[in-house]
Amino acid sequence: MLTLCLWGLLLPALQAQVLSNLGRFEANFNRACSPFTITVQKLEAASASYKYDDSVSDPTGGFVPDTFFTYTTPGTYQLIQLLDARTDTLTVEVFDPNPAPIRISNCGNNSVFVDMGSNTFDRYTIDFGDSEPPVSTTGNTSYTYAAPGNYTIEIQGLYDNALNNCNSYTETVEVLATLQSSNITSMQLEANGTGTITFVPTPNVLYLLQRAQDSPVAFATVDTLESSTATLQAPDLLTTPYCYRIMAFDACTNTRIYSDTLCTSVLTVTPRSGSNLVEWQNASPFNSEYLLSRDGSPIDDGANRNQASLEDTDITCGLEYCYRLEVRRPGSGVSVSAEQCAQVATSGSLAAVPIVNTRLEDNQLLITWE
Repeated sequence: MLTLCLWGLLLPALQAQVLSNLGRFEANFNRACSPFTITVQKLEAASASYKYDDSVSDPTGGFVPDTFFTYTTPGTYQLIQLLDARTDTLTVEVFDPNPAPIRISNCGNNSVFVDMGSNTFDRYTIDFGDSEPPVSTTGNTSYTYAAPGNYTIEIQGLYDNALNNCNSYTETVEVLATLQSSNITSMQLEANGTGTITFVPTPNVLYLLQRAQDSPVAFATVDTLESSTATLQAPDLLTTPYCYRIMAFDACTNTRIYSDTLCTSVLTVTPRSGSNLVEWQNASPFNSEYLLSRDGSPIDDGANRNQASLEDTDITCGLEYCYRLEVRRPGSGVSVSAEQCAQVATSGSLAAVPIVNTRLEDNQLLITWE
């Protein structure tokens, strides 16, 4: 005997009947995903008509003799039967055919964690793609494979007492034997007060971005990293040093694995007479390498300094100069400050000029000097 198992396809032999509130008619189903064709059958001999969507305004009342109707839009509807001036109703629930986003994340130890997100199915059937029987669950769940490798996971959401014609969710996952975090490769601030980090993620690993202020001690999670880049935002990002790290989260065992820490720099440029005073501060306590650049060219390479300054005297008055600071943690990534620009107006103070004579002439003060 050949048996076919098809997701979302219900064979006629499996069809159920749902009774109306007063028992005067029945329907094949009253819960299904769109598009869904409902079929009704009266249970009394009198002539009957039906209104399938009570929210639609119709000058004729909206009642039709048809015993079937197709719902194409998700929502909750009141199906009304008119039977010899008597009415009976049935609530019809029509769901979105596509499930909400589902996250499948690696846990290491050949395990994965399935987060059903905002889905409201009553239960789920999951085929983990390893020739084992499907697993039934009512919510989030974890699963351990016999060995690492690539597996195609199919998740079918099911409603109780429903047609269950919704679409399934399918994803191929590379299951890992060991879960590791990923270091930040670059972190760059911009003059508008935002910044960007980049890193190299491993697919299907849940990464969280964490931040600590002034020193890498008390970290707090500020973002979930969905791609290889993320935006840094803080109201004082250009004036306060922050330290960042990436946490790989094992949802199966609640284990956290942290990357190296990389910190931002605060850079200021103050115009002086004939020079620009460049000052910087970085919260990193690590042995870091510093490189100060002006208009894209290095002008100072300082080693192992968390706070420093440089007076740039090799300038031409009237020109604008722009500076950036790069802080590189050996074996990890590079942190680039926001660009700061300044312009020196003069090369020195004007010498004092002695006043020789002053006099009042035609209501004006005249001053003469040498």
